[in-house]
Amino acid sequence: MAEVLVFVHYFRLGTQIADVLATFEYAADFPETTDTLISSISDKTRLIILDLDDPQVEATDFVAQIRSESRELPIAGFMAQIRKGDHDKVKAAGCHWIFTRSSFVQNLKSLLSHGLPEQE
Repeated sequence: MAEVLVFVHYFRLGTQIADVLATFEYAADFPETTDTLISSISDKTRLIILDLDDPQVEATDFVAQIRSESRELPIAGFMAQIRKGDHDKVKAAGCHWIFTRSSFVQNLKSLLSHGLPEQE
């Protein structure tokens, strides 16, 4: 089963994300730290989901660190409010999709219904 790494520390939102992923037959893994997430990337990983407002990390640096491990792996992130400057920095660092937290679950359903790219 393909895997999605989910770096989200909100229990309710994490549960909603896991439910959506299960509907589309993706296994969800919830690494606790940035180092654990990076070390969990494998050939089975199809998507990384990030809370871009997480106070434990600096979003732009974290996305760049993921990018240094995998150039092609899709990254979907969310923010409470999308601020243009932050959006542009995170996008330039390599985040494919950035949504508001309130719309993320619905957008994830739409994203998965179109299918994720296969990794080479």
